[in-house]
Amino acid sequence: MITFEQSYPKGAPDTTLHDKDLVVSAFPSFVLGSGDENKAFMGYSGPFLGEGIYGKWSNETKNLATGTHGGGPFVLYNKDLSTVSVLSSASQFMVGSFSKDVFPGQLSVGLLGSITSIPADFSFTSMMYFGSGVNSAVEEWGRLLLQRYGKREDGAAFDFTTNYLGYNTDHGAYYYYYTEPNENYQETLLGVHEYAESASIPYKWILLDSWWYYQGINHGVKNWTCRPDVMPQGFEYFQQKTGWKFIAHNRYWASDNVYAKQNGGDFNFIIEEPFAIPLDYAFWDYLISTAVEWGLTVYEQDWLYNEFLGLNATLNSVSLARQWLLEMGHAAEANRVTIQYCMPFPRHALQSVEIPAVTQIRASDDHVPGVQTWKLGTSSILAHALALSPFKDVFWSTSVQPGNPYNLDEPYPQLEAVVATLTTGPVTPGDKIGLANATLIMRSCMKDGTLLKASKPATSIDSTFVQRGFGSGGPEGEVWSTHTRIGQQTFHHVFAAEL
Repeated sequence: MITFEQSYPKGAPDTTLHDKDLVVSAFPSFVLGSGDENKAFMGYSGPFLGEGIYGKWSNETKNLATGTHGGGPFVLYNKDLSTVSVLSSASQFMVGSFSKDVFPGQLSVGLLGSITSIPADFSFTSMMYFGSGVNSAVEEWGRLLLQRYGKREDGAAFDFTTNYLGYNTDHGAYYYYYTEPNENYQETLLGVHEYAESASIPYKWILLDSWWYYQGINHGVKNWTCRPDVMPQGFEYFQQKTGWKFIAHNRYWASDNVYAKQNGGDFNFIIEEPFAIPLDYAFWDYLISTAVEWGLTVYEQDWLYNEFLGLNATLNSVSLARQWLLEMGHAAEANRVTIQYCMPFPRHALQSVEIPAVTQIRASDDHVPGVQTWKLGTSSILAHALALSPFKDVFWSTSVQPGNPYNLDEPYPQLEAVVATLTTGPVTPGDKIGLANATLIMRSCMKDGTLLKASKPATSIDSTFVQRGFGSGGPEGEVWSTHTRIGQQTFHHVFAAEL
């Protein structure tokens, strides 16, 4: 491994280039050249960790997974995968970045081009790890980062929702902003519980999506408390009746939220309409400790990239975005709650190495029936390397569910179920009352709801990257592998689709 450090003992004023996808500083920089038939790359870019961007190591390559949507890691490899290098930030993950052509024909590592100034004694470190094989090199790179920050590799093993079967009301679920006729959410979800018990489906928790709290300007969060029109007797009553724990969804803060001092609340916020961002650890401690009283076990922070890109404050400061996530994480840890990151850029996943409470991450886009969002083979490599359980999102266990709000059918429920199981993350059907395939669902868990999990997530086999980088030498489609260790025995699993 090689580390590179940029140090600013006296700071630097007026650094902005007025382009967040450039970098204000460059060390190291790599010459791309005119192309090498024996060098290809894979980069992560976009929400939900992306599914990988591939190309030749060449100045002609247009998309190198650079700018705010990227942040690393960047994987460079030769055709036989004997030499694989992994380049990423090693600190200041929310502002570390890659940029192409800051210097013509070069890939540069540095700080976001929107940073307005750098304080004294600030430093930024990046690293390049050298190994062989894409899966093993990325895994070893991640292990080094985890060791650097003292985060456990097995932290997700202590997350209740990655160990037991759950029920989902997220976008794509039957009951997403939708209930049984003439019923509120409380009545409908108590009906889900009653049906699950009659069908011997052992749900142990439920994901509560954004339908339950008050929304303000631009549909941001105004007040993160339960609306009486959806749950007249509150979550405490619902938990008493069902015994279910909760993953509770949250999105970006609205500029008219009730917590900000600017709006009569008790806490310091930066407000840039329509967004706002909290500045106090005390706010997060108040929010999460209050939620624990009504059953919160996992705090889901959704719309992460929208909050990051939506404020000038997070793009102009070297520290604010990191502070936001650290304070959230410290409060969760203090209250014995874990965190799921949703709609993350790769930089959010990297930042989680400093935050023990972050144990799971959405590794695919919202799954609406019939839409292909199941291809997690590449995103799961990154999630696993950073000790995060990749979450596939909701699925239906039967194809036809009349009256659904999407007017769609699910063509491949078996595919969706097996992918969810092989991720080692949460497994969450979202079926209509009376229409679950209990036999299929129970192939994911034991009778008491304990999930049947491999020892690591299923990931794309190495020859996948040869095929995608060079156009030959591997599968044209999805081939993933994983294994399960039980005592002295190892069982190997292979998943193949769309060949």
